[in-house]
Amino acid sequence: IRHKGVGASFWPYLLLAPALLIMMLVVFYPIIEAVRLSFMNYDLTRLQRSSYIGIENYTTILVGRGSRRFWEALAKTALWVAFGVGLQFLLGFAMALLLNRNFKGRGIVRSVSLIPWVTPGVLIALMWSWILDGNFGVLNDLLMRLGLIQESIAFLATKQTALPSVITTVVWQGIPFFALMLLAGLQGIPGELYEAANIDGASGLKKLFYVTIPSLKNTILVTTMLRII
Repeated sequence: IRHKGVGASFWPYLLLAPALLIMMLVVFYPIIEAVRLSFMNYDLTRLQRSSYIGIENYTTILVGRGSRRFWEALAKTALWVAFGVGLQFLLGFAMALLLNRNFKGRGIVRSVSLIPWVTPGVLIALMWSWILDGNFGVLNDLLMRLGLIQESIAFLATKQTALPSVITTVVWQGIPFFALMLLAGLQGIPGELYEAANIDGASGLKKLFYVTIPSLKNTILVTTMLRII
């Protein structure tokens, strides 16, 4: 049905209204409320009534008594993002290059490689907490059988191993995402580019840096930004 008249200009907005309303309630309202509460003094443990204190919360975490913990948390967050996303990309890119080759059973390997990505986060957390458990974890048992350690390590409760352990978990989960997206990009690269590179005598490494990566520039940018977010 083709709508005419003044009402037709409002019809698209009417169709979008439910989605916009949900976004306002689920996304924008919490953001606005979080900003508002950042200027308030509110005790979540006692549910006390809030009072306006201006930028005191910001000065406390930046230069006040809470600044040390804030900067430590910020540094660990930077490490989490850098190593987590960086390793996901490198290993996912390597997997995409492998899955882009023709070999027997490629379809099965592609399907199996997606298991970490489609597994619910709750199950992943439970599985890895069991693997890394300091008392009866699979990783401790394996390392002790190989003679690499003499006693169990509490991977998730030790300062030196806690962050690397959770980074390993998120890397394991995120590799298939990069592999899938980059594989789709690889299959969209025209074969003529590689043929021209072969004629010019380009090595495999040069084809990677001068043909493959430039052709995947937009895909790499989008997928990396999504994982960082």
